[in-house]
Amino acid sequence: ASAASPDVYGAVVPSAGDILSELPKSIYGGFDSLTMSNGVDDSEKMLLFPESTIKAAVDTLKEVAIDDFKNEQYERAVKHLTVALSLDEKSHVLFSNRCTAYIALEQYDKAMEDADECIRLQPNWAKGYLRRGSVFFRMGKLEMAEHVLKEGIELDPTNDALKKELEAVMNAIAEKMARQRESLECKERAIEYFNEQNYKASVDLLRKAIKLDPENHIFYSNRAAAYMALEQYDKALADAEDCIR
Repeated sequence: ASAASPDVYGAVVPSAGDILSELPKSIYGGFDSLTMSNGVDDSEKMLLFPESTIKAAVDTLKEVAIDDFKNEQYERAVKHLTVALSLDEKSHVLFSNRCTAYIALEQYDKAMEDADECIRLQPNWAKGYLRRGSVFFRMGKLEMAEHVLKEGIELDPTNDALKKELEAVMNAIAEKMARQRESLECKERAIEYFNEQNYKASVDLLRKAIKLDPENHIFYSNRAAAYMALEQYDKALADAEDCIR
């Protein structure tokens, strides 16, 4: 039998080969029978199958999902973890693992749901805050990511993964602030050009400002005014709509 192997999520589980050698083939070949959708609740499952069989199935599915993740087969990982969760819906580790797969798929809403459930089930587990912070980070919500990751570090001050993620978030915040400063400088120079009736130069600088900070509605408003002065009304209207948006 192969030795137990560490997974990408930090847990150690028996190898699939070890578990399968101990499971009846009828059980392994019929995981669907363990995930009944016809109203069978957890207590009934436990009557139909021994607790050890349920646990072995969950652990096997978790390891298979780990292999899926390593092979970048993230949708398969989600599928296997979803089946595992149907057998053990109170496992914060399974929610954490599936959250990681959803992050890899860039399905951030689903990833956040799993991160939230992970924390709800185990509010003192620092890795749950790593998952939630990672989702916020990839959604571009940097300040929220910073706050959540710091919550995790308070729970586990020695957690290197949390520290590394927080460092990346802080670097992103610093870069964002630098871009915003540069964009504001472009805006001020664009206003000077506009006042000098050099509307094309004003448009060029505002285009750069928008590239640096596309969420600043004032830049679109100012560029719309410059386009109006240039009698480029279609472009002016598009910028006005973006400003309202």
